[in-house]
Amino acid sequence: MFHIAPHLETKRLYLRLFQPGDLDSTPEIEVGYVLDCPFWGRGLATEAARASLQFGFDTLGLERIVAIARPENHASQRVMQKLGMTYEKDAFYYNCAVVYWAIAREHFSP
Repeated sequence: MFHIAPHLETKRLYLRLFQPGDLDSTPEIEVGYVLDCPFWGRGLATEAARASLQFGFDTLGLERIVAIARPENHASQRVMQKLGMTYEKDAFYYNCAVVYWAIAREHFSP
């Protein structure tokens, strides 16, 4: 659906809104982001994910977007909190244990 993937001197900044079915064959729309160490701590994940949520809600008309992270990935969970997402459950996707967060359109604030 929506995807940003600049590669700067082999460093990675990757962001994507996944299509229905991409989250282990569920109908959920997942926002995902991967940043290599040089990009950490700059607010880039939050800024990019917020833009993705806004695009998903305003342009695509989505009602709900989810995100997952490994339980030990506290930085990713902080991004989800900053976006206004709420923790819903522990789950198992992509062959690993994850925490599952979500936000509905009416709770999103750009």
